[in-house]
Amino acid sequence: MGRERPAFLRMPGKGVFPLRDIWRFLAVSLIVSLLSTLFLEAGLFLSPDGYVLSVLAGKLVLFAYLLWLVQIHRKAWPAIGIAFPGRPGGWLLALAVYAVSYPLLLEATSLNESLLSHGAAWLGLTYRPAWQKVTFFIVSGYLAEPIRLVLIVFTVLPGPLIEEIAFRGVALAALRPVQGTFWALVWTSLLFGLFHLSLAILLPISLLGIVFGLARLLSGSLWGGLFIHCLHNALTLWLTLDAAGRL
Repeated sequence: MGRERPAFLRMPGKGVFPLRDIWRFLAVSLIVSLLSTLFLEAGLFLSPDGYVLSVLAGKLVLFAYLLWLVQIHRKAWPAIGIAFPGRPGGWLLALAVYAVSYPLLLEATSLNESLLSHGAAWLGLTYRPAWQKVTFFIVSGYLAEPIRLVLIVFTVLPGPLIEEIAFRGVALAALRPVQGTFWALVWTSLLFGLFHLSLAILLPISLLGIVFGLARLLSGSLWGGLFIHCLHNALTLWLTLDAAGRL
């Protein structure tokens, strides 16, 4: 008999989500994000406040769709990893993976911006990476204070919750039986990066998707990935606000 696979690499059972539901979700979310971004960049209709509110509203609509999807596919709940706490020891491993990968993520961000900056200069284009980051709107002073506070709260908890259910929950559960654990992790991480619709952060966000995916697999629970995701967003916000003197 062959050696048994580690628990976090074992395939989920049957009853996973149909792939068509994943593509519908991604198509709608990308369209919403693309329109909002184009309107902002072109100066059409949306002020910074309006842009942020439109993105938040769009994500809440997508969250409602995800909840409906989870409800009608109840048999897939074990594959999503809704059980809490999963494997407690795996949470510590997930935290260790995040701690080790954090410096690499910073280097990936720097490399990504350097490549895009040189590429834009070569094409004679203006590159504005700051406009493609949530932290820019939080520290820029462009937003009304109530909207800025809502954005901070959303970035730390509701936003990660929506993304974890979508990518490390529904998408991973749908792709693992088809692609295997490794490629399901790779594809969901790339989709996670594309979902943010920003070339300025595509590489680091995709790598983050791998880290969050490993956290979900190692902990045996969706909540393990959510914990690391919330921790990362909170840490990034704290460092950004501290650097900008906005704490």
